[in-house]
Amino acid sequence: MSLGLCLQGVDELTQVLRERYVRDDIPCGFESCHLCSSFPGFKPILPDVGYTNHSKFNDKSGFYLVVDTNVVLHQVSIIIDNPLP
Repeated sequence: MSLGLCLQGVDELTQVLRERYVRDDIPCGFESCHLCSSFPGFKPILPDVGYTNHSKFNDKSGFYLVVDTNVVLHQVSIIIDNPLP
């Protein structure tokens, strides 16, 4: 996991967190992953390009929201009441 700061504008900093997928016992789920295609029963569920219509993050490759199980357990009412578009 790496943590960095990015300057977004005049006097505006954004914290950026990047995590690395290090497990080798479950597939990643990306459509074009040639390493995970050998897993038994592998079904790709993630497109190569993530969500690209975010107003603040405009990266060409898009973004994915990976929700931790503890977040779901403790914040389920917020997640249900505010669905993603």
